[in-house]
Amino acid sequence: MSGAEWYHISTSAKDLIRKLMKLHPHERLSIKEAMQHPWVNNITSSDLSNSMGSFSDNFRSKTALDKKV
Repeated sequence: MSGAEWYHISTSAKDLIRKLMKLHPHERLSIKEAMQHPWVNNITSSDLSNSMGSFSDNFRSKTALDKKV
């Protein structure tokens, strides 16, 4: 999780994503564990806004590129 698209994503959010994206299901967090993760419990509206803003900007850039190809 490196590169420009991850620059504004918090360390805690990256930690949650890593724990949810495990290849083997028995290694992944359960929904209950995910809901108890510090990022979920400590997220502020500005954190969410920043994360979603970065995601939507990247999505729009990719969509625009796909249309040109």
